[in-house]
Amino acid sequence: MDFSTLLAFFLSSAITVWLIVPIVGVVTRFRINYTPKGVGLGETEEGDSQRLSQDMRVGPVVNSPLAMFLRVKRIEGYQGLYKGLMPLLLTAILQHILSYIFISGGGTSPRYAISSQGLWGTILWCFFIVIWSIPREILVNRAICTPHKLPWLNPRLALRVLFTSYERQNPWRLYFTPGIALAQALHVIYFFTVVRGARSLFVPSFTPGYRSSWGVLRGFWPFVGFVVYILFLCLGFIVLCPLEVLAARLSVQRNHYRSAGGVPAPVQEELPPGLEYSGENEDVIGLRDEDQPYEGLLDAMRKIVEEEGWSTLYRAFYLTLFGTVFAGLT
Repeated sequence: MDFSTLLAFFLSSAITVWLIVPIVGVVTRFRINYTPKGVGLGETEEGDSQRLSQDMRVGPVVNSPLAMFLRVKRIEGYQGLYKGLMPLLLTAILQHILSYIFISGGGTSPRYAISSQGLWGTILWCFFIVIWSIPREILVNRAICTPHKLPWLNPRLALRVLFTSYERQNPWRLYFTPGIALAQALHVIYFFTVVRGARSLFVPSFTPGYRSSWGVLRGFWPFVGFVVYILFLCLGFIVLCPLEVLAARLSVQRNHYRSAGGVPAPVQEELPPGLEYSGENEDVIGLRDEDQPYEGLLDAMRKIVEEEGWSTLYRAFYLTLFGTVFAGLT
């Protein structure tokens, strides 16, 4: 790789991240925003009498990514839309470099691309993606969702804000954040097994090493197999969107020292002096109380359904759908 190619690589990554950061930030906050159902008082049709209402929500009620965009802009301004810029930029550049080295056709998204090293190379690449994605997901999502203003050029201060003292002293504990490793692993496994299997089955011509005798639809018009494959990819959001929402929720759940009984013991972290809040009067999103954390992937799913409803697991599902189709065709 010569200097001009490397320079173009870094510039394209920087421009791409600059454009997508607001989108990623808005969708991330929309999915993480905690709005449990509450019980409140409401007026009856008669006027004065009161009744209990189950339609109340606790926390900021935001019903779409567009509404979240407007809320971020109103409370934190344009600067709030670019929270998470530095970690996204740095990780994107590193991902592109790694994909260039290890993946055929180096410009492909490294999360879903297929390694050119055969079966064992693909297995090792899947393992690496899971190991890499956990701290990246935690760092980026916490940087986006923090109510504080983070300095872009002072990583030491930013890390002190984003991570507990327990996590800074034991960074390997991030991998034991309840449920997040399983969520990331299931996401990767779905793409590298289910999607690849469907591609070989329905559109074998997309598969490296293609032979005309492959595929159950080889005797039919190839367009039929392509349509079936697209429909299969579209239905993938049913599985993938809940995994993405759960992973996002779990990533902002911080790790604390545990008591002898294994129960997390949150402590009041002392923030650096002079640290400012992004919003003057309110936070953009609500977060679940750290005293009552999710205990794992299934526990998080159960509590989200009970407290907020099934629809919470499918927030911005259409973005997952488009992303799945795009990744399945690359």
